[in-house]
Amino acid sequence: MRPAELANDHSAIEPAIAHAIDNFERTVRLVVQTLVLIEPTSPFRNAGHVRAALERFQAGGCRSVISVCPLERKPENIFAKSDGILERYIRDAVPYIRRQDMGHLCRLNSAVYVLGRDTFKETGRLVVEPVGFVEMTGMESINIDEELDLVVAEVVANRFRL
Repeated sequence: MRPAELANDHSAIEPAIAHAIDNFERTVRLVVQTLVLIEPTSPFRNAGHVRAALERFQAGGCRSVISVCPLERKPENIFAKSDGILERYIRDAVPYIRRQDMGHLCRLNSAVYVLGRDTFKETGRLVVEPVGFVEMTGMESINIDEELDLVVAEVVANRFRL
């Protein structure tokens, strides 16, 4: 049902979501109120994560809710490659001596997004401030984007019988 330009390896997800909303509303003649996106590349996300994100959104105080996990690396160690040299990507990052001191930092893990239909249609974005969150562990946040990720997910699934 999705046009070819929205269904290839290089297509952004946002135009595909907008297309799906428009088609659903036109076909079913109901207006979508809340958008919940669960990426298929997050095999260890569960119904509890989705339910928690939806409940957080419904509680109010945020325009979107995302799932997050602990930050694995120090933010000051992120660099951008440019003409054979590296430049700090985050220029004003507070340096952390120990990763254990980074408990208040997290990253989006792409497992769950919740936001209002009108917010999405207005902005074309899945993450809109103020942003609420639900936490997931690093293991629950495994995201399969390449072959190594699949190998890691298989090892975790077998080891923990998931």
